[in-house]
Amino acid sequence: MNAESQNKSALHPKVEQLLAAAEPYLPPKMDPILQKIIDGSEEYVPPPPAKVVGGDFRKRVNTDGLLSDVAKELGQMLAERKTIFRFHRRACVFDDGDLRPVTSAEFPSWLENADGGNVVCQKFAGRG
Repeated sequence: MNAESQNKSALHPKVEQLLAAAEPYLPPKMDPILQKIIDGSEEYVPPPPAKVVGGDFRKRVNTDGLLSDVAKELGQMLAERKTIFRFHRRACVFDDGDLRPVTSAEFPSWLENADGGNVVCQKFAGRG
């Protein structure tokens, strides 16, 4: 490189003089309370999205076996919920604070309802 190109790359003498006289940049002082909050804070990490699992998670009763086995299993599940009772040889449920009998036509719907038995009776396919 020659001397002429070196002079072009150098700053103007006035600019160099101003830069030499300039004070270093200091950021403005922060409020001490705000500084304590910043020092005691952690970086926000958003929580992972809630896992949504679809499906029917009601208890299942397999109706492939003997009727007495199905009735026993179903009776044990319903006894846990304490939602159905035997009164004067009839199946009864509490409805609006009153004990009322459940008809044979209403029982399957009541059984699968969340307020009732919350149980699904099903027969599995593929048996001979």
